[in-house]
Amino acid sequence: MNGPPGRRGCCRPSSSVVRTPVTGIVLVVEMSGATSLPLPLMTACFAATLAADRLGSTPIYDSLRLRTVWHR
Repeated sequence: MNGPPGRRGCCRPSSSVVRTPVTGIVLVVEMSGATSLPLPLMTACFAATLAADRLGSTPIYDSLRLRTVWHR
């Protein structure tokens, strides 16, 4: 997993589950030091965010907040 596909894979969970694509892109670029990654990362994050929206999944922090408020 040393190549760009592995690095793109690190960004996708952040985009789909937490819905923070920009944070995922910045973290991966900073940790890898690769300046050629932003465009592939943006594409991967956009696809992950779009898929999560189309499937109707709720961002993890929103669902945790609703669950916490519901139990009070």
